[in-house]
Amino acid sequence: MKTIAITSAVLIFAAMHMVRAQAHPIDEIYVSAALSATYSHSSRLALSGNLQCSHTRINTPDRHLRHNSLTGSLVLQWFMGDFSISPWVEFGKTTLNRSSLMLLRSPISYNLQVTYSHGNLYAAIVAASPFSSNKSISRLSTTAYAHETISTPRASSRVYYVTLSYTFDFGRRIKKIQKDHDQSPDSSLLQVAT
Repeated sequence: MKTIAITSAVLIFAAMHMVRAQAHPIDEIYVSAALSATYSHSSRLALSGNLQCSHTRINTPDRHLRHNSLTGSLVLQWFMGDFSISPWVEFGKTTLNRSSLMLLRSPISYNLQVTYSHGNLYAAIVAASPFSSNKSISRLSTTAYAHETISTPRASSRVYYVTLSYTFDFGRRIKKIQKDHDQSPDSSLLQVAT
């Protein structure tokens, strides 16, 4: 069965006029939109993704900044009996930090998860960006000062996770008994004899 579901759609609009510590007014406009959708080809295969875009405009007495950002992600889920394979990708993005006025550039990130689940046994292997270092770049550029920082987060690149768990059942097993109930529309109404 093929189904397409739009799981969420969000639009955010914010306009602010702030006065900071030295009495310099700052006008800020921020507009953001996000859309998420899922496509199920069958009970064994599904594709989901999201798309996010934003526009930021900041006006200070000495600077006028405008920034547009577009990013998204895709996830494929494939179920084969007790196994599942889920590759996903998060596209690179550039964001403007509205408090420090720095640009942050994040690269594309790709991951793969393979799981096995049978009875009480569960095993999973996750590879997070196994072939890249995911370097993020922060950049501040003004007329009087320029600064650039390159950082490599260790928790999101060239990382492998292995999970193995087994659930033990203790105690006496109780069988479920299904009783016949009157499911007619009048079964919950109290009938009064006349």
